[in-house]
Amino acid sequence: MVGAIISASIAGRLKIGIGKSPKITNKTRLIAALSGGILWGVGTQLGRGCTSGLIMSGMAVNSLSGYIGLAAVFGGGYAIAYFFRKLWI
Repeated sequence: MVGAIISASIAGRLKIGIGKSPKITNKTRLIAALSGGILWGVGTQLGRGCTSGLIMSGMAVNSLSGYIGLAAVFGGGYAIAYFFRKLWI
């Protein structure tokens, strides 16, 4: 990783920026990202573990809860993304 950073810097391609839609400000994008991260962390603590652990461990033993967790994570992600799409488009 260090080599990639150094080579990008030498080639003039190292740019630090915020990926966002031109329709919103940097402040709005950073607040949305911080809020999402905090909510994800709170949900992880309330659920006593991480969602990827639920999915990988549950599906590894062919447990119904793993498959339900997978459907819930992706389904919830797609449903929520509809409402927040203006932050990226």
